[in-house]
Amino acid sequence: KTFTSVEIQLHLSRRLAYHLLQMYIPSTSIVIMSWVSFWIDIAAVPARVCLGVTTVLTMTAQSGRTLAMPEVSYVRAIDVWIVVCQLFVFSALIEYAAVNFVFRFGGLVQRKPSSTKAQEQNADDVAVKMQQLKNTGDKGKRKAQAIDNACRVIFPTSFIVFNLVYWAVYLL
Repeated sequence: KTFTSVEIQLHLSRRLAYHLLQMYIPSTSIVIMSWVSFWIDIAAVPARVCLGVTTVLTMTAQSGRTLAMPEVSYVRAIDVWIVVCQLFVFSALIEYAAVNFVFRFGGLVQRKPSSTKAQEQNADDVAVKMQQLKNTGDKGKRKAQAIDNACRVIFPTSFIVFNLVYWAVYLL
């Protein structure tokens, strides 16, 4: 016996250019913009906080653009991308909070002397203590600058690694 049959081949593809222009490139630029704070002076609190909060809010608004996409019961690639970008931007803001704490208090966090001798210091000892506080303040500034310098390398490197893994998994 012979059977007649019809074969249909459907080739479905997505236009990646739309998602690149609407989601991937803007969110990448927001993440990179959040790293600018690592090069701003540690003492410039308003500039760094403003940049950090602005990038977090912009990334939050950017993540709202996925609401127009159909709801599905699984995690989409764009969801993974947006969440990781939000984590990078939020981490840059938290990094500044840590750097600011170290800058202001890093050298001052010391164990208080428990002896009664410390309470009976004369004027010369007070001058010595003031000099020690100045030196520990410099130590805190050096620690904070070292953290910023490390983050200048760690954040971009980890974002590049994430990109390599992400595009390898979701494009191939």
